[in-house]
Amino acid sequence: MPLMPVQLGTGSNPGRQGQDSVARMIYCYVEAIGDEGKTPLPILACDGFNRWAGNNDGPIRAIIPLGENLYAVAGDTLFLVRPSGGATALGNLGASTGHVTIVRNRKMDTPQIGIANGGVYYVIENNVISTIDLSPLVNAGELVSIIVHDGYFVLLFDNGFFYITSSDEATVIDPLENAAAESKPDGLIAGARRGREIMLMGTASTEFWQNTGSVDFPFERTTTIDVGCYSAGSVQEVLAVSSQGASDAVIWAATNDQGSPAGVVMLEGYSARKISNFDLDRKLRVSVPDDLQSQTWTSGGHVFYVISGADWSYQYDLTTGRWIERQSDGTTR
Repeated sequence: MPLMPVQLGTGSNPGRQGQDSVARMIYCYVEAIGDEGKTPLPILACDGFNRWAGNNDGPIRAIIPLGENLYAVAGDTLFLVRPSGGATALGNLGASTGHVTIVRNRKMDTPQIGIANGGVYYVIENNVISTIDLSPLVNAGELVSIIVHDGYFVLLFDNGFFYITSSDEATVIDPLENAAAESKPDGLIAGARRGREIMLMGTASTEFWQNTGSVDFPFERTTTIDVGCYSAGSVQEVLAVSSQGASDAVIWAATNDQGSPAGVVMLEGYSARKISNFDLDRKLRVSVPDDLQSQTWTSGGHVFYVISGADWSYQYDLTTGRWIERQSDGTTR
């Protein structure tokens, strides 16, 4: 009897009814090795985890490296985490749930970290937390996010306005240094940086602004697309590396021009290319936007993006363009 090859799946894409497609890959992914291999797409196990540092203050909500240390927001507390894994609580940040953004400027001697959490703007310098008063900013609504670009901290507000700090001075904000993303009346819920531009994301559109160096106000709008953001927690800036070179990419759970969920997309030029499969699209439609979280990292030549809901996690491999599922022991995500 001749040997029959066993056809294994190369990604997760369960069908709507269950029996129409059962293809699932959980905690494993494929790696293309070409015609030289015994199989063109061998299946590899995902990297595991080993405990390095921990606390009892709640889930990790945001992390940023600074020198050899990490600064992590866990629950409502900011921690300094050293290479040994030892963690020191620096102070309380108020809200313990919701989306957090954390950025740093380019100062070398005394770098500053900016945090947007629960509508409050914090600046950390020399491990001291300062709360910055935003009341003089008369056009500002509620603070939802921070982007850093060319030394400026760009503060985004839910009513569509954004303000910039002084260059490399996170605590100084001129009340006149503001503009509005107003191509559509959809406010702002998130932001990102792509190359020389910043992206201002509303519920039904995304505007691109560039630093032109103008004396009056350095940022000017370059273009707008009718693709919005479904969840601030889904937005990730990714360095996509391939045989054709490296490029800045942004991945997020998007909305259409009516504000309805439109799957996960990756920005290519000024076009948002849908990359999610139908199963992930269905999960997004029934998810609470505030529950969605994401992260990105590189490992072994692969660039990964993971988006998680309350009871699921999907991982996208930018190297192969395939989705798989992630589960930790005893959970569904």
